[in-house]
Amino acid sequence: MCIFLLTASGLHALPTYQSIATSTTANVFPFSTTTSNKTQVIYSPSDFAPSLVGTPVNINKFFIYVNSNATSTTFTNLTIKIGPTALSVFSSNVWATGLTQVYTIPSITFSNLVIGDWIELTLPTPYYWDVSSNIVVEMSQTAYTGGGFYLLNENGNGMKRLHGGVLNPNATNWATGQSKIGFSVIPIQCSGTPNAGVISFASSGTITCGQNVSFTMSNASAEPGIEYIWQQSADNGMTWTDFGTNATTATLSAVNTPVKVRCVTLCTHSNLSSPSNVLSVTVNPVPISIGNDTSICENAAITLSAASYNPLSVLWDDSSTAVNRTINTAGSYYIRLTHPDGCVSRDTIQVRTGMEPVNPLAASYNWCEASVLELSAGNPGMEYLWNTSATTRTINVTAGGNYAVTVTSADRCSKQFTTTVTARPKPVADLPATEVICREDSVLVDATALHGVQYDWSHGLHTPAVYLKHEGRYTVVITTAYGCQDSAATELVFRPDATTRGFSYIPGFFDQLKNVLFTPISPENVLTYHWDFGDGSSSDLREAQHLYEDFGDYTVRLTVSNDCGATVYTQPISIPESGTGIRENDQDILGIYPNPANNMLYLKSAEILPSPVFYIYGPDGRLLKTGAIADNSIPVDDLNDGNYLLEVYSEQKNVYRGKLMIVK
Repeated sequence: MCIFLLTASGLHALPTYQSIATSTTANVFPFSTTTSNKTQVIYSPSDFAPSLVGTPVNINKFFIYVNSNATSTTFTNLTIKIGPTALSVFSSNVWATGLTQVYTIPSITFSNLVIGDWIELTLPTPYYWDVSSNIVVEMSQTAYTGGGFYLLNENGNGMKRLHGGVLNPNATNWATGQSKIGFSVIPIQCSGTPNAGVISFASSGTITCGQNVSFTMSNASAEPGIEYIWQQSADNGMTWTDFGTNATTATLSAVNTPVKVRCVTLCTHSNLSSPSNVLSVTVNPVPISIGNDTSICENAAITLSAASYNPLSVLWDDSSTAVNRTINTAGSYYIRLTHPDGCVSRDTIQVRTGMEPVNPLAASYNWCEASVLELSAGNPGMEYLWNTSATTRTINVTAGGNYAVTVTSADRCSKQFTTTVTARPKPVADLPATEVICREDSVLVDATALHGVQYDWSHGLHTPAVYLKHEGRYTVVITTAYGCQDSAATELVFRPDATTRGFSYIPGFFDQLKNVLFTPISPENVLTYHWDFGDGSSSDLREAQHLYEDFGDYTVRLTVSNDCGATVYTQPISIPESGTGIRENDQDILGIYPNPANNMLYLKSAEILPSPVFYIYGPDGRLLKTGAIADNSIPVDDLNDGNYLLEVYSEQKNVYRGKLMIVK
């Protein structure tokens, strides 16, 4: 076993860097107990004075601050370990692993220690600290003799200290505070081949011509004697040109061509270097525009201009070099523009032939008075402006005159079209609303009108006047030489024949024997009546009363007439010397019951009677009641006690005539 003895005279050297003390708390292991003989403490570069932030160091000596007096103390297996950590505080009692052993000795003795001394331990191999990360410092021993000594426990924020036994898998506890330690360092000098860096774009690697592009490098060697040489190549790496400064960042300014960039890491002591990866800078041309693709109208011109870009030079597709160019035809136009910084821009504009409105109007139109003439500007989907201020595609003209419309296409091509509208009179068609004639007649209808040159009747004739003889509606359209039209219509109606449903005769024998009242049944369209009573007597009254001189049988004839003819109805009657004078029908065809009746009278027929109708007359011959017969029954509840005459007709044919007695 090797035993090192340090005397007091060797304990007064001071470290170059020492941790910052903020208190005088002592009694910190591993030097005061045998059961708690291992400690781990987290340090950051800023925990030392002067600050270690910024420049990596090689630690060649390790110092421990003495915070108690001791005559002699011997440690067995005193060990120092250091390693980087991402922690700023311990979050559990788990020992940090992966540390580098920088110092160990089987046995060492410290004598004549006083407060304020620094124990100095020279590291066999210096420890490199990049001072960009925190470190964990571990101190341990397996046994000691003598009184031991105390460490100064500096205050610290958070749990930065673990302590426990060397053989324990986990620390006994974790607490605040840091052991006061110190370092001495030796200069770092590069050697051999340095580590190549990895460069990347600090901004986009695709730029617009004339812009700057920045780079940054990582992972390259950084010890003293290292230089960084930034290089660019415009010929795809055939030759390289230096740019920038000796730094891990660089910027290319006003780049106007595609380039490749790298950074060479050089160790000036070994004169060996390592190039980084190569980045390609993509340079897009400066965008310019001489206008959007457009159209050109007839007799129009367009000026193409690049003046706003203040170019160094301009070259058009026709080899002209002016910044402005006037064109008046459709086509494809190209410009190449060089900027003052050497950047080149290009643009092409397509100019097509614009859509031109076409003339939709005739030179003139005829307008028929009291009508509406529609003028259309045609050219669907365009814009319209009439001299009437209308903006619709069509306008309705109600007067003669000059009309104009300006039509503008979506390509802003515009044209004006004009026309003249001449007022023309309409024919005046005039026909009677209705013409009434007899069935066998005809009538001349004349539609002759002023200015009329063409007549078109609905039944196919084309003369101004026509004879009409068929019932119906007739229309004529009259047209002038200028196409103006009017129409009229007339209704030809046949005057109906004079008709009745026959006639009734009521004996008035209650007043006077042989006296009979004759009445037409439902006369229609009758102008005159003529009764022939069958005894040589006659009457022209509508209802005629006749007193026969003799009893007997007579044939009575009723003639009804109007302007279109006459209709004759005949019927035999009997004037008996006794009884009512009413000839009753054959009861085998139609019978009634009950008779006498009270409220309802019923018919009994040997056959079905189509459309039966009844008539009930009083003793004086007056018609008291009539109506259609439904369900072979006739209501008589509204009649008083007495004798009546009942007649039944079917399809205007008398099928029953008989006496009816009502008894309540």
